[in-house]
Amino acid sequence: MTDTVIKLTEKACELCEKELSGSELFDYIENGTDSEKQICILKISHLESQKEADVLLFHLTNQHGTVREAAAEKINELMKKTPDFFQNDFAREKFLLAVNDVNPNICRLVIDILPLLCPEQKEKFLNSLYDLTLKVAKEAESLNVRNRSHIYTKKIFNLYWCLEAIAETSNGVCEKLSEIIRWNYKSEEYTVREKVAKIIKKLNVAEFDDILNILKTDENFYVRFQIEQSL
Repeated sequence: MTDTVIKLTEKACELCEKELSGSELFDYIENGTDSEKQICILKISHLESQKEADVLLFHLTNQHGTVREAAAEKINELMKKTPDFFQNDFAREKFLLAVNDVNPNICRLVIDILPLLCPEQKEKFLNSLYDLTLKVAKEAESLNVRNRSHIYTKKIFNLYWCLEAIAETSNGVCEKLSEIIRWNYKSEEYTVREKVAKIIKKLNVAEFDDILNILKTDENFYVRFQIEQSL
């Protein structure tokens, strides 16, 4: 290792061992290096104010991957303890962006806490999520599937996590959700069909019996498995 890397590693170890006040932690989070931000985010034990929650939410997107993942882990932990700090429009907008993060761990951590949104924020979130899902699905379909381009792969990855978020958060049928299901259940990607099957299983309404019957005999085991679990 170079001297610079060694010094940075030593500095990070020292920071891990330090006892820091809440204000000191958040000063590092707002003004420190990526390593300092990551360490201090993970050292947070509780939130004192909405401002602190918003600083944490800010670091959920547009940061280095290690910082974003640390923020996702900490938000997942703290929202389960003090959900009221994460019930504003800023949180909702950040969660929507995080659902489409390139890091699947961040997607999972955020989707895990979406059911904890209050009814008003959950309704707003789902409405935006439905719009995003339809947009991504249509963009993916417009690409040349045979080429399996990087852009196409990224769109399918985004679509997968959008559908997973819907499966974990939605609790009723609406026109947009119905369009999403009928648009995607024939997808050439089994991962997309699998998530559609999961959504249908959760909704458990006669409206989608025709699709249910088709997916029961899907060529892919994982798609069939989602349906069989509900029988």
